[in-house]
Amino acid sequence: MADIATGRRLLLKEFCRCVCAAGVIRYSAASVTGARILTRGLWAAGSGKKGGEGVSLREVKVERVSVTSPKAFEDVVATLERAIGRPDLTVFGREMAAAKTFADVEKVVQAAVGLSGFMEFARMDLGAVLRKRDGAAARQCLRLIVGNPVIMSRMVEHVPDAGSYAPVTILVDERADGVHLSYDRMASFLAAYGSEEALAVARELDAKVERLLAAAATGTSASAAAK
Repeated sequence: MADIATGRRLLLKEFCRCVCAAGVIRYSAASVTGARILTRGLWAAGSGKKGGEGVSLREVKVERVSVTSPKAFEDVVATLERAIGRPDLTVFGREMAAAKTFADVEKVVQAAVGLSGFMEFARMDLGAVLRKRDGAAARQCLRLIVGNPVIMSRMVEHVPDAGSYAPVTILVDERADGVHLSYDRMASFLAAYGSEEALAVARELDAKVERLLAAAATGTSASAAAK
């Protein structure tokens, strides 16, 4: 069993190898309709026993922003990496656990984020999997999971389901017309919940991410993402 667990960890490590990106020229926003949130309540509240099945459905309309860059994939990733904090997550976790107050949490997060206001939580080198299947000529594709726990808390305070969407995904991938940087707007995820407080934070978050994508696509300095 230990050998199986070790093998799984090594496979996950290979799949989630670090890489990042940057680039921007054309914007396109697409709406994806029909995404649904399905919640199953299998436990009676407070009883600890299995209760009747309760299901709630909420339809969500998602806005997807895609920025296209003529720059090389590696250059786009490098620009993103300069703007996004990449702390040692083991140390970060210890410091968050040791924080006594929310002010302490804010200090830990501020030290971890980059000029963009975001830190990297994980990356998945999807291109590495494609190359295993299709050979060295396969296109490059990288998924970055980035965010800011303080910003996340300001949304989850009003809409608990916001925790399903933050941290956010930035997808960087090669296509025939250039390198695409794609992002699903947080405000579109939260619009169906009707909380103006959460939406205000989500719109600020979207603006920060889209500045980051624009800076990465054009190769602008990392400081541009902080404006």
